[in-house]
Amino acid sequence: MPELSTGHVFMSYSRRDDAVMRRIVIFLRSQGIKVWVDNEKLIPGTPIWEEEIEKAIKSAPAIVAVLSPDSKNSEWVRREISLADQYKKRVFPVLVGGDEEASITLRLINRQYVDIRKDEDAGLHYVSATLLRYLEELGAQELNAKKESSRLTAQKTRDEKKLAKQKAEEERIAREKENIAQVSNLTDENEKRLAAQKAEEERIAREKAETERKAKADAERLAAQKAENERIAREKVETERKAKIEVERLAAQKTENERIAREKAETERKAKEEEQKIAAQKAEEQRLAQAKIEARRKAIEKIKASGQQKLDDACKLPSN
Repeated sequence: MPELSTGHVFMSYSRRDDAVMRRIVIFLRSQGIKVWVDNEKLIPGTPIWEEEIEKAIKSAPAIVAVLSPDSKNSEWVRREISLADQYKKRVFPVLVGGDEEASITLRLINRQYVDIRKDEDAGLHYVSATLLRYLEELGAQELNAKKESSRLTAQKTRDEKKLAKQKAEEERIAREKENIAQVSNLTDENEKRLAAQKAEEERIAREKAETERKAKADAERLAAQKAENERIAREKVETERKAKIEVERLAAQKTENERIAREKAETERKAKEEEQKIAAQKAEEQRLAQAKIEARRKAIEKIKASGQQKLDDACKLPSN
């Protein structure tokens, strides 16, 4: 990995996640990544605690945020992530416990995280590989910037020396021309020397024009490169904005689908309850109808029995 001017990674975590944080730190260090942990560098509660935390985040190229229900409720973790965003530091969230709702803060909800809850070893390998790749990219950018700065400095020095030499030559020629102008009778030799001086002046003028042309070309190239970098940066910002909008749209769509599903389930539940109510009402009506039929049957049987009894009684009357 290219050597960086600031090479450590800052660990943001809750004290209650100290054990898993230690495992992450040990693994990252085993992969050659420098890690800054507050309780290794500072004594908690000291006056310089907050100041040193800010310095460590400001000088770190990346932040590893250990996510859990405890870290979500940690004021210090929220402040550290907010400070990292303020300094435009890359945050690498690592989910170590709880679910997304219980562990991921609103500031990190739309960022990709690494889940090591089920397979810690595979998750840590992915985290270290991602960090190494990001640090290598930063190192390459820093190295290219240094090389370009050195090249431009060297080019500027060469141009300054060349211009100084040309200026000294021009001053020498000007002095010679002044001396020659003071001579009233020019010989053939003086005329030849003046012609040579004129030719030399023209050569110097051409070299000066060429130097200025190259300097102008370099300036235009650097301006074009700067404009291209700005265009790329704008496109990146626009891409990230669109991605964020898409994530928010999907989240809203998911929420709406869940609401519709709940309403559908509630409608089905009410319909089922209504069906059960109607079925119970129908069963009750059938029971009442059956009871009514049974009562009529019994009444008819009672009437028949009463009529038979009267007939029997009439048969028993004595004849006169």
